[in-house]
Amino acid sequence: MKILEIRFKNINSLKGEHHINFEAEPLQSNSLFAITGPTGSGKSTLLDVICLALFNQIPRMNKVSKSELAKTKAVITRHQKEAFAEVIYESAAGKFLSHWDIQYNRNDNLNDYEMRIKDLHSNEEFDLKKSEVPAQNEALIGLSYKQFIKSILLAQGEFAKFLQAKDSERKKILEQITGTEIYRKLGMLAFEKAKHIQDAIKENKRRIADTQEELLGNNEIDEKKVAHQKLEAEKEKRSKEKEVLLQQQNLLNEKNRLAKDLVSTKEESFKFENELKVFLNVNEVKIQKHSKTQAFAEELQQWKNKKTELERLYIETEQIQKNILQLKNEEDSLIKAIQNILPHQIDLKQVTAHLEAFRIEVNRLTHQLNDVRKEYKLHWNSLKNELRKVDIEFKNQSLEEIEIELDENLTRWKKEENKLQLQIKQFEANYEKIASSEIADLLEKAIEAKQLEPAIFKLKAQTEEYELQIKKCNQELKDLPNRLESKINLIEKEQLKLDVIQEKKQHQLTIANLDKLRSYLQNGEACPLCGSEMHPYAKHLPKIEDDLDLKIKEQKHKIQQFEKERNTLNEELISLQNKLKTNRQQFRKTSEDLATEQQKWETHYADLSKQKGKLNWEDYAQQLKKYQSNLEQIKKNKEKIELSRNVAEKLSELQELTKQGTVAKNKLNSVYEGSDIDHEVGKLKSNWDKLSEKIEGKKETKLRLKNKHKELANEFDVFSKQLEKKVIRKGFKSIDASLAARLSEQEFQNLQHQQQKLAQQVSDAKAKIQHIEKELTTISQKIKATSMDELQGDITRITEEIQEIEESSKRLFSELERQKEKLERISALQKAIKKTQKGNEYWLLMAELIGDAEGKKFNDFAQDLSLEHLLSMANVQLKELNDRYQLDRPSPDEGSDLVVIDFHMGSERRSVRTLSGGETFVVSLALALALSDLASKNVQIDSLFIDEGFGTLDPETLDQTLDTLERLQAESNKTIGIISHVEALKERIQTQIKLSKNGQGYSSLEVI
Repeated sequence: MKILEIRFKNINSLKGEHHINFEAEPLQSNSLFAITGPTGSGKSTLLDVICLALFNQIPRMNKVSKSELAKTKAVITRHQKEAFAEVIYESAAGKFLSHWDIQYNRNDNLNDYEMRIKDLHSNEEFDLKKSEVPAQNEALIGLSYKQFIKSILLAQGEFAKFLQAKDSERKKILEQITGTEIYRKLGMLAFEKAKHIQDAIKENKRRIADTQEELLGNNEIDEKKVAHQKLEAEKEKRSKEKEVLLQQQNLLNEKNRLAKDLVSTKEESFKFENELKVFLNVNEVKIQKHSKTQAFAEELQQWKNKKTELERLYIETEQIQKNILQLKNEEDSLIKAIQNILPHQIDLKQVTAHLEAFRIEVNRLTHQLNDVRKEYKLHWNSLKNELRKVDIEFKNQSLEEIEIELDENLTRWKKEENKLQLQIKQFEANYEKIASSEIADLLEKAIEAKQLEPAIFKLKAQTEEYELQIKKCNQELKDLPNRLESKINLIEKEQLKLDVIQEKKQHQLTIANLDKLRSYLQNGEACPLCGSEMHPYAKHLPKIEDDLDLKIKEQKHKIQQFEKERNTLNEELISLQNKLKTNRQQFRKTSEDLATEQQKWETHYADLSKQKGKLNWEDYAQQLKKYQSNLEQIKKNKEKIELSRNVAEKLSELQELTKQGTVAKNKLNSVYEGSDIDHEVGKLKSNWDKLSEKIEGKKETKLRLKNKHKELANEFDVFSKQLEKKVIRKGFKSIDASLAARLSEQEFQNLQHQQQKLAQQVSDAKAKIQHIEKELTTISQKIKATSMDELQGDITRITEEIQEIEESSKRLFSELERQKEKLERISALQKAIKKTQKGNEYWLLMAELIGDAEGKKFNDFAQDLSLEHLLSMANVQLKELNDRYQLDRPSPDEGSDLVVIDFHMGSERRSVRTLSGGETFVVSLALALALSDLASKNVQIDSLFIDEGFGTLDPETLDQTLDTLERLQAESNKTIGIISHVEALKERIQTQIKLSKNGQGYSSLEVI
């Protein structure tokens, strides 16, 4: 995995947008580079950017969330509204861009972060939620976040502590460095799991013991079984006795019930017999008479229908006669209406022809009148248009009134023309005669001259004003640049003073940070940093100035005040320069505009100005307008006089048409005064035809009904004589009497049904009585008990005895069942113990091998293996850095410290505590490089950042270390960044990412 590019904006102290391209010069050809800068300038920010863009985590905060950022104000540069981090990297899976960003909304609330990944080979983004992006990066790179941090960032300062630590402490550090906390957790998990299993087994055994104490003895169980069997036998015997008694009780109850049923049934039978007698008394005669008519019932119905039909025909014939009389009355009314509209008497056989001839004559006269009206309307519309042209407004005047008004207008127009001719002569006496076609041009020029003259005066005033402003700006600009330069020099001097105070403060902080190391110094022993055996500042520190923070604050405030003054002067200078530039531009423009307008005046308006004389432009324009108006008015008056002659001719034509229309209207009115002859005649014709048709139809219907009635009456007489003979033979006096004896079919069926029902009820009651008496005889023979009370006493007594036996039996049965349940429970618990032991053999064995409450057993074992593996890999790196030493674990008699084998001293084994500061750094670096290989597993890491420790190296060791790193970079093609403050390292490594701080708490970044 290799980092190719980093791009970010507003992360920590690095304000603004920054871009580092490891594939571009100078970093491309110099893959070993230094990251330099003072403390707090943002060197570790580069690693934060990489971690944010890939995993949404940073080493100092772990997972980054909106709430955490809002609370801590971390990551986003202060006073900035947005931030982003972006990394382009290459792995075995391809080339990818991973992006992270966050921003504040318009309410100054932090929005949630966003993340995305883009495949740069296909140029397509992954379709992922932001929470899925870190996992996708982990899959593409092949490393988790923790593995990535340990592989890419080599903080060998941790290994310096690791080398000096005791065995137990060393294992803790190794656990933290390698991220192998899992082994401790596994040991604790195995212990907890086994403890849980053993607790479950103990609990089951305890429950077995408790249950066994509750079990009954074998003799006691046998006695209870025998007693239970005896009780069950006695219960069965008594139950049978009770059953016999209950049967007797049921028989007695049944006998009593049947006795009651017998009484009620006899009462019912008597009731039904009486109801049948009453029914027959009332309805028997009706039924008999109706039955006699059944032989000729159909003929009676036919006779009745024929009679009804004859009556209906008679009534219908009478109604038709009434309708004919009514239609005759309507016919008389219609004839009167027709006679009223026609001018002569009519023949009733030719009514339609007379109406049609009259309609044609009226339409001819109407069309004649309409033709005159149309012609009159055309002439009148033409006249109205002409009247408006000669100043006559039509207000329903008569033609004679219009003629009089026309004569008055002619007289007025002639007077106006004479007056206008006089005014024109007066104008031409003062000015030369002007053609009417030229007046409009002169008038337009006069209006333009009127507008141009004040514009020229205004341009002259503006030119003079801009000239005055230019002189004023030049005067003000003389001293301002010198004042600004003086202020800048003053700020630089004050900034130098601030730098001196800050350096003092930094120096004091450095001394304070070395308190712990100074406490280890002993007189006569060499200092691991400088080698001196004298330590004057081990206990007695140089005097510290306590007011440096106040001085720094005051100095910064003073610089800020000077900067404000400088900014004010600078703004004033820019403002004056802009103002001068603007005034000069405006002066040039107004001068050019003035010259243009003056030239225009001379060319177009100078002669006209002389011609108007002393008049102003407004008055001159009014004179021209009046002269033009007079000429136009004379022309209009002449046109109106000519039009008036045409109007007079049209008035004569209209008067003639009026006479013609009066004659035509009088002729039409003498014949017809209605409004719509076609509708009126059409309606009369339609009504006449319909009425005639109805009358004829009714006459035909009347004749047809009379014939039908006659035919049916003859048939009815013959049928009546034949039927009457049959009726008399059955004992009826007449047909009407036999019809009166007839019942409706529904009534006859109802009566029959009632008679049958009553007869059946009487029969059923008698049968039921016989059945009950037979059952009573049978039951009486079976009953042996003397009385119901005695029988009930025996039943109650035997029931109580059975209940006592049943309760005793249930108690014994429950005790036996509980014994059985306890035995089954014990068996189930024993099986559960065996199952738990068998199913968890491996957990119990694992707990025995690696488990303990703190996970120490397995963790110690795992860390011993990790240490052995790490030392093996570190020795490979150490051989490249320094072939003198080799790391090894201590033997039992060498204590707990790690040892180095010194090949320059005959493979002497000694504690790592005896190494100098530079040697410790080299060994620590070898361990850090080994951890990077160990953490990255099978993933090739082509980007490394090494932090801390270079300040402890002497020049020779530093050169040797840098040579090794250069060789490592050349052989592996890795990009290696060294984070350090060492000046010698800066001189040795020319390619640098240089970070510097400004006075506002921000930093800047430069690749050199």
